[in-house]
Amino acid sequence: TGGALFNAGADSLIVNPALTANEQRVNLTAGYTFMYSTNDFNNKKIASAFQTGILIPFKLYIFSGYVNGTFVPFEEMNLESSINFKAGLSKEITEKLYVGASASGGYAWQNGNDWSLCANIGALYNFGTVGFIKDFRIGASGLNLRKNYSIQRIGNDKTKLRTEYPTVLTMKAGFAGTFFSNDTIKFGLGVDATTPCFQNLIIDTNAQLAIKNTFFISVG
Repeated sequence: TGGALFNAGADSLIVNPALTANEQRVNLTAGYTFMYSTNDFNNKKIASAFQTGILIPFKLYIFSGYVNGTFVPFEEMNLESSINFKAGLSKEITEKLYVGASASGGYAWQNGNDWSLCANIGALYNFGTVGFIKDFRIGASGLNLRKNYSIQRIGNDKTKLRTEYPTVLTMKAGFAGTFFSNDTIKFGLGVDATTPCFQNLIIDTNAQLAIKNTFFISVG
């Protein structure tokens, strides 16, 4: 749904490829993480990860691209080494309805070699003002539709079978809105439900406070 107080960027297609449909400016994100291990049982002491994304609005649609890499040889973290990408298009069908679709894929190595290639779809509907709630939105997405990684990652219980990851056919749905706003502050709430492979149910809640649309506090 774009968070309690709506905010969409290049990395929004990770959860719902429709979220960016109303964006009007180029958006670029980038991040890097450096890790060092002091554990003696790790042969390699250095690990890293990066992510970067770009959003480009066109006349007929919005393009988003995202790439992340994880290079973690630490035995205690079980993160593998992989490079993954996502690319998607979103479109504003009406002033209230957004739709989007994306493709994702990647290559993983360390405990075996494997690749992934998936499709993702999503939609967002903005009701506007409902009672005292402004910018009330509902959203839904279907993620990781088919070929995911199947190499055997080591889990907490080595006797259990591991499902593919990311889990195939992960469904997400939620709602969010602005519950209070004036010239100085805005306060929003959001709730999302996720069903990875229909094996689990995950409920996420998010509360955000914005001061002058410059300083944000987020809890969730």
